[in-house]
Amino acid sequence: MSRRRHWRNASAIFLFCAATAIAAPAQTYTDLFNFDGSDGSGPFYMSLVQGTDGNLYGTTAYGSGGNGNVFKMTPAGVLTSLFGFDEFDGDPYTGLVLGTDTSLYGTTAEGGGTGAPGTVFKADPGFGPATLYAFCSQFGCSDGEWPYAPLFLAADGNFYGTTYYGGSQSVDNCWNGRVQGCGTVFRITLEGRLTTLYRFCKKPNCAD
Repeated sequence: MSRRRHWRNASAIFLFCAATAIAAPAQTYTDLFNFDGSDGSGPFYMSLVQGTDGNLYGTTAYGSGGNGNVFKMTPAGVLTSLFGFDEFDGDPYTGLVLGTDTSLYGTTAEGGGTGAPGTVFKADPGFGPATLYAFCSQFGCSDGEWPYAPLFLAADGNFYGTTYYGGSQSVDNCWNGRVQGCGTVFRITLEGRLTTLYRFCKKPNCAD
């Protein structure tokens, strides 16, 4: 696997509490939890999201079985690993987003099938990850590849996001070893219907 495993041992969840005294402001750092590998490692490009139950939810890029996992943590720092990802599911490099249906959603890289380049998934605690969309499902990967960025929930109730590669624009400087493309911007519904809104490198010399 092409993952940076040297990040494994440098993972922690922390909380900053800023005091509001006017004359002498102070900050207090509280270390809530330290990962040891058995409960996952590498909470990379993610922020915690609070569920409707008041608990905090997040992801790690690596799990005890090699791939990532989804965890729940109380505000006091008690962490529970909910479920892990396998080779087919991919690796959740980014965090989760709370949908309008109160379910959790996220993206993975390197998932959706053997050698596949990422997914959008739904995560309901107790049920495991359910793939809503597997990227590179369209001819020439015109729908994008490797969604390293988290999803964003917009006012219209849909999610928006980006892919790092894909889009099938014929340019050499975006070649990633399999297909060409400089990335996309997409919209996806809670049911998994994806629409590619923009494919990068449309302007001369990839000015976009």
